[in-house]
Amino acid sequence: MLATLAALGTVAHARCAGPRAFFSAPQSGIAPTSGELYLFTPASRKHEPANVRATLNGARVRVEVASAQGGPAYNVTRVAWSGLKPGKLRLVVKPAESWGRTVRTSVKLVDGWRPQRAVTGDSWVSAPSQQRDRWTCSHTSVQRVALAVPTPVYRVTFSRSQGDLVQIFPANMAGFWRRTSARPMLELGHVNCFGATYPPHLDAVVDIEALAIDGTVVATARGIEIPRSEDPTQ
Repeated sequence: MLATLAALGTVAHARCAGPRAFFSAPQSGIAPTSGELYLFTPASRKHEPANVRATLNGARVRVEVASAQGGPAYNVTRVAWSGLKPGKLRLVVKPAESWGRTVRTSVKLVDGWRPQRAVTGDSWVSAPSQQRDRWTCSHTSVQRVALAVPTPVYRVTFSRSQGDLVQIFPANMAGFWRRTSARPMLELGHVNCFGATYPPHLDAVVDIEALAIDGTVVATARGIEIPRSEDPTQ
């Protein structure tokens, strides 16, 4: 019991540390000569997406930068490139605040890259499981959905009575704390000190799409029911 409480305390402490912006680069570090990466920025941090600096083998190259739909507690920026030569592509984004941290990532562009084989059906998506806990500074109330098809990002469409909502999610929220080796998992609700990825007290039916780094949809699960998460502070 004491070990369990200690483990929960460690997780809570880690998640209460200041989250950082990060790029959704593939773990393999390999990308096509035409592709896209997503920059995830906590709402509490400000970066200048328009000032993305991109270099290929040390020479400046042009990339397309556009906003994408994030959640209540995070913003998303899509950075895309097309028809580049093979080589090492580096992306650098500087923060808007003088005290902020610069975000960097790099991928190796190769000819002949192909997305992974498409997966049919929804067996790659686990049934939602609820996680609830609270402590002095914050609380967690989320539905966790484990994903067996690893891709840098996932597009989630929420079907709601007030209209559909489409959001881009990272492969795992742990990326905000530089733990990029974590297995793919959606966390829907209020995540510790980070904030809300989606209103936690609403029922929803979602479609989940796994997006390869070239934007190809390699897996789709439709009609996944996300039950309501109870607020542990109540």
